Amino acid sequence: MAEQEVKAQGASLNTMFTYGIGSIAIGIKNNLLGTFLLLYFNQVLGLPALSVTSALAVALIIDAISDPIVGIWSDRVRTRWGRRHPFIYVAIIPFTLSYYFILQNPGTISAGEITESELFVRLTFLLIIMRLSMTFYEVPRGALQPELTKDYDQRNQISGVSMAFGWIGGAGMASLAYAFFFVETPDFMGASAFLRPEAFQQLAFWGGLSLFISAVISNVGLHKHIPNLHIPEERNLDDFDIEGTIFTKELSFSNLYW
Repeated sequence: MAEQEVKAQGASLNTMFTYGIGSIAIGIKNNLLGTFLLLYFNQVLGLPALSVTSALAVALIIDAISDPIVGIWSDRVRTRWGRRHPFIYVAIIPFTLSYYFILQNPGTISAGEITESELFVRLTFLLIIMRLSMTFYEVPRGALQPELTKDYDQRNQISGVSMAFGWIGGAGMASLAYAFFFVETPDFMGASAFLRPEAFQQLAFWGGLSLFISAVISNVGLHKHIPNLHIPEERNLDDFDIEGTIFTKELSFSNLYW
């Protein structure tokens, strides 16, 4: 018992930064979904904006269902690689590939190379893969954060460092894209440079590569902490008041708006 109590008492600055690096991947993903996705699929490939946002909504609904399932699963699992890392490792490759393939060019609707329904299904499928991969990556990773230290202030510091790295990832990739990818060519002058298909393929490669590297560096770097992480006693599924938890969350959410 005494040995268990001394686990994960504090986190070094190196640990905080190693954890934070993993948020670069999330920032890069957020930059894609919030900035470039609609521009590419609507203005370049020709998919109506309503279809693009509908695909985003479908993936988000599935994400809302998968998040608590993966969260409970990672809480209960016991492996020699700990509770969180197996999920994170499994997620990295599909997370990277979904980012890369979303920005590939399957053909444009206007040229008759692909139909609207085919492009919608393709986008929806890839977004679902991305959201599920992100669930397996970020939900266990978020639960790992307070397990790295028992100190309240350090937990806040880790959270702050993580948010900063996430911002750096998103803003950094956007800056790189604007400076080197979306540049004028004889066929794409002025604002039309932002519609150059090859620029999105460059973003797919460098964004996907950066996402992969940041995720691997962070989580491999944290692997050594697995033996020192807090492991609670096992509980049966009957111990979870799922209905009460859902009701409490719904009540808390409604109190924000009523």
